Order: sequence, then structure tokens, then C-alpha cells
Amino acid sequence: MSPRDLVPVLDALPDGVVVLDAEGRVEQISAEASRILELSRDAMAGKPVERLLGADHAVARLARAALGAGGTSLESDCPVPQRFGPALMVEVATAPLFGDDGGRIGAVVALRDRMLARQLSHVVSGRERLAAFGRIAAG
Repeated sequence: MSPRDLVPVLDALPDGVVVLDAEGRVEQISAEASRILELSRDAMAGKPVERLLGADHAVARLARAALGAGGTSLESDCPVPQRFGPALMVEVATAPLFGDDGGRIGAVVALRDRMLARQLSHVVSGRERLAAFGRIAAG
């Protein structure tokens, strides 16, 4: 399976996903990751992970750790600046990718939009309250 074959799979996930090669260059970026990062697939293909949000951002820091001797990492409430509007708060998770021989062949970065999760939670809570009021009114 080629990396291009993964695009529909990555795009079906609710979290943003960035796949890096062993040198830390972007191999694939999902539609959700493109939305969160405000970057296109074509613009980021082959670029180093540091070009996403800067070398000091959690995305680059955790990705470099996963590419090195580190394992899976998670950091919550990482701000991702947006061109128009407030920064998105995201959860960043990284993990190394291993080849058939057990050697590291890259890393995967998962981005979860915490703002979106909070908004969905509020919508669900509002619907649950309305349903409860309906049950009370119905007797």
C-alpha cells in the first residue's frame, strides 16, 4: 500500500493526522490536519515538520522525540494560531512508525481540535436538556 492509498483513510478520521518520514518530512496530511493547521497538502508535502508551526511548537518537539529514541507522547491544550480568529486549542499525540525490520521509518502526529470537541459537547448537553424538559412536560 502506497502512502497515497492512505488519503481516504486519513480523511475519514475525526482527528487531524500528519505522517512523517524518517527524516521528519511530511509524507501525508489529512483534511482535518490541513484545516487545523491552515495548510494545504501540496504546500506541506516533503517539508520538514518544523515548517508546520515552528521548531518550538509541541507538534515539532513531540514529532522529533518520536523520530528519535522517544515513544508515544501526548500534550494537551496546545495553541495553534489561526489567520482569522483565535488560536485553536489542540491535543497533540505522536508515535513512532516501525518497518518490518523493526527500524523506525517515520512518525505519526495526531491533532485533536479541543474547541470542536467542546462545541459538540455543548450541543449534546443542550439537546439532552431539551429532551429532559420534553419528558417532564409530557408527564
